[in-house]
Amino acid sequence: MHVDFKQILYRPIVVKSIFIFLTVLLICQISLSLGNLRAIDNLINEVQIEKDEKKIINSKLLSDNLGINFFGTYVPKNINDLDIKQSTLNIKIVGILFANDDKFSQVIINTPDKKDQILGVGDTISNGAVIKKITKDGILIEWKGALERINLAKDVLIFDAPIKPLRISD
Repeated sequence: MHVDFKQILYRPIVVKSIFIFLTVLLICQISLSLGNLRAIDNLINEVQIEKDEKKIINSKLLSDNLGINFFGTYVPKNINDLDIKQSTLNIKIVGILFANDDKFSQVIINTPDKKDQILGVGDTISNGAVIKKITKDGILIEWKGALERINLAKDVLIFDAPIKPLRISD
Protein backbone atom coordinates (compact mmCIF):
# COMPACT_ATOMS: atom_id res chain seq x y z
CA MET A 1 0.00 0.00 0.00
CA HIS A 2 1.57 3.15 -1.23
CA VAL A 3 0.32 6.52 0.08
CA ASP A 4 1.09 9.64 -1.92
CA PHE A 5 1.46 12.45 0.59
CA LYS A 6 1.75 15.12 -2.09
CA GLN A 7 -1.76 14.45 -3.27
CA ILE A 8 -3.10 14.46 0.27
CA LEU A 9 -1.31 17.68 1.23
CA TYR A 10 -2.36 19.54 -1.88
CA ARG A 11 -6.05 18.91 -1.31
CA PRO A 12 -7.82 22.20 -0.58
CA ILE A 13 -9.33 20.96 2.67
CA VAL A 14 -5.92 19.97 4.08
CA VAL A 15 -4.32 23.28 3.09
CA LYS A 16 -7.20 25.21 4.66
CA SER A 17 -7.01 23.10 7.82
CA ILE A 18 -3.27 23.70 8.19
CA PHE A 19 -3.78 27.43 7.56
CA ILE A 20 -6.54 27.63 10.19
CA PHE A 21 -4.45 25.64 12.69
CA LEU A 22 -1.41 27.91 12.25
CA THR A 23 -3.59 31.04 12.46
CA VAL A 24 -5.18 29.83 15.70
CA LEU A 25 -1.73 29.00 17.08
CA LEU A 26 -0.45 32.46 16.13
CA ILE A 27 -3.46 34.15 17.79
CA CYS A 28 -2.89 32.11 20.96
CA GLN A 29 0.77 33.13 21.06
CA ILE A 30 -0.11 36.80 20.58
CA SER A 31 -2.78 36.71 23.29
CA LEU A 32 -0.40 34.99 25.72
CA SER A 33 2.28 37.58 24.96
CA LEU A 34 -0.18 40.42 25.52
CA GLY A 35 -1.30 38.78 28.76
CA ASN A 36 2.33 38.56 29.89
CA LEU A 37 2.88 42.19 28.92
CA ARG A 38 -0.19 43.22 30.91
CA ALA A 39 1.05 41.22 33.90
CA ILE A 40 4.49 42.85 33.64
CA ASP A 41 2.90 46.29 33.27
CA ASN A 42 0.71 45.66 36.34
CA LEU A 43 3.76 44.51 38.30
CA ILE A 44 5.70 47.65 37.31
CA ASN A 45 2.74 49.84 38.31
CA GLU A 46 2.47 48.07 41.68
CA VAL A 47 6.20 48.56 42.34
CA GLN A 48 5.92 52.25 41.34
CA ILE A 49 2.92 52.73 43.64
CA GLU A 50 4.82 51.10 46.51
CA LYS A 51 7.80 53.41 45.88
CA ASP A 52 5.53 56.45 45.80
CA GLU A 53 3.80 55.37 49.01
CA LYS A 54 7.18 54.91 50.71
CA LYS A 55 8.24 58.38 49.59
CA ILE A 56 5.11 59.90 51.09
CA ILE A 57 5.41 57.86 54.29
CA ASN A 58 9.12 58.61 54.67
CA SER A 59 8.82 62.34 54.05
CA LYS A 60 8.51 64.54 57.10
CA LEU A 61 6.13 66.98 55.47
CA LEU A 62 3.90 66.67 52.43
CA SER A 63 5.07 70.11 51.39
CA ASP A 64 8.57 68.69 50.84
CA ASN A 65 7.17 66.62 47.97
CA LEU A 66 5.33 69.60 46.50
CA GLY A 67 8.54 71.66 46.16
CA ILE A 68 9.80 69.67 43.18
CA ASN A 69 11.96 71.61 40.72
CA PHE A 70 11.00 70.29 37.30
CA PHE A 71 13.68 72.29 35.50
CA GLY A 72 16.51 71.80 37.99
CA THR A 73 17.92 74.26 40.48
CA TYR A 74 19.23 77.63 39.34
CA VAL A 75 22.76 78.11 40.61
CA PRO A 76 24.01 81.67 40.03
CA LYS A 77 27.52 82.37 38.76
CA ASN A 78 28.22 85.10 41.33
CA ILE A 79 26.70 84.19 44.69
CA ASN A 80 27.67 87.49 46.30
CA ASP A 81 25.10 89.38 44.22
CA LEU A 82 22.20 87.34 45.54
CA ASP A 83 20.59 87.13 48.93
CA ILE A 84 20.99 83.42 49.67
CA LYS A 85 20.24 82.53 53.24
CA GLN A 86 22.87 81.09 55.52
CA SER A 87 22.23 77.40 56.16
CA THR A 88 21.06 76.28 59.56
CA LEU A 89 22.59 72.84 59.11
CA ASN A 90 25.21 71.89 61.66
CA ILE A 91 27.98 71.58 59.07
CA LYS A 92 31.32 73.36 59.23
CA ILE A 93 33.69 73.87 56.33
CA VAL A 94 37.21 72.84 57.28
CA GLY A 95 38.81 73.73 53.97
CA ILE A 96 38.24 74.37 50.28
CA LEU A 97 40.31 73.12 47.36
CA PHE A 98 39.15 75.59 44.70
CA ALA A 99 39.68 75.18 40.96
CA ASN A 100 38.40 77.32 38.11
CA ASP A 101 36.58 74.28 36.73
CA ASP A 102 33.78 73.27 39.14
CA LYS A 103 34.31 69.56 38.60
CA PHE A 104 37.79 69.76 40.12
CA SER A 105 36.84 71.81 43.19
CA GLN A 106 36.47 70.00 46.50
CA VAL A 107 35.38 70.94 49.99
CA ILE A 108 36.34 69.39 53.31
CA ILE A 109 33.41 69.50 55.72
CA ASN A 110 32.88 68.45 59.30
CA THR A 111 29.46 66.84 59.85
CA PRO A 112 27.40 66.82 63.08
CA ASP A 113 28.68 63.32 63.88
CA LYS A 114 32.22 64.81 63.90
CA LYS A 115 33.34 63.07 60.70
CA ASP A 116 35.34 64.89 58.05
CA GLN A 117 34.34 64.33 54.43
CA ILE A 118 35.90 65.42 51.15
CA LEU A 119 33.14 66.16 48.65
CA GLY A 120 32.70 67.73 45.22
CA VAL A 121 29.92 69.38 43.25
CA GLY A 122 26.92 67.05 42.98
CA ASP A 123 27.85 65.00 46.04
CA THR A 124 25.32 64.46 48.81
CA ILE A 125 26.12 65.40 52.39
CA SER A 126 25.07 62.87 55.06
CA ASN A 127 21.87 64.79 55.89
CA GLY A 128 20.61 64.75 52.28
CA ALA A 129 21.78 68.19 51.14
CA VAL A 130 23.40 68.30 47.70
CA ILE A 131 26.44 70.47 46.95
CA LYS A 132 25.59 72.70 43.97
CA LYS A 133 28.58 75.05 43.81
CA ILE A 134 31.96 75.47 45.49
CA THR A 135 33.44 78.96 45.68
CA LYS A 136 36.53 80.44 47.32
CA ASP A 137 34.40 81.66 50.22
CA GLY A 138 32.06 78.71 50.81
CA ILE A 139 29.57 76.35 49.23
CA LEU A 140 26.02 76.45 47.90
CA ILE A 141 23.82 73.52 48.83
CA GLU A 142 20.32 72.49 47.87
CA TRP A 143 18.38 71.32 50.89
CA LYS A 144 14.65 70.67 50.87
CA GLY A 145 14.28 72.36 47.50
CA ALA A 146 15.97 75.65 48.52
CA LEU A 147 19.45 77.03 47.93
CA GLU A 148 21.44 77.75 51.07
CA ARG A 149 25.02 78.78 51.65
CA ILE A 150 27.66 77.69 54.11
CA ASN A 151 30.59 80.08 54.43
CA LEU A 152 34.16 79.19 55.19
CA ALA A 153 34.98 80.50 58.67
CA LYS A 154 37.39 83.41 58.50
CA ASP A 155 39.73 82.97 61.43
CA VAL A 156 41.69 86.07 62.28
CA LEU A 157 45.34 85.28 62.69
CA ILE A 158 47.06 87.15 65.51
CA PHE A 159 50.79 87.35 65.42
CA ASP A 160 52.99 88.57 68.21
CA ALA A 161 55.28 91.48 67.52
CA PRO A 162 58.67 90.41 66.23
CA ILE A 163 61.17 89.68 68.93
CA LYS A 164 63.84 92.34 69.35
CA PRO A 165 67.29 90.99 68.82
CA LEU A 166 69.53 90.73 71.83
CA ARG A 167 72.35 93.18 72.01
CA ILE A 168 75.62 91.78 72.88
CA SER A 169 77.80 94.20 74.72
CA ASP A 170 81.50 94.42 73.98
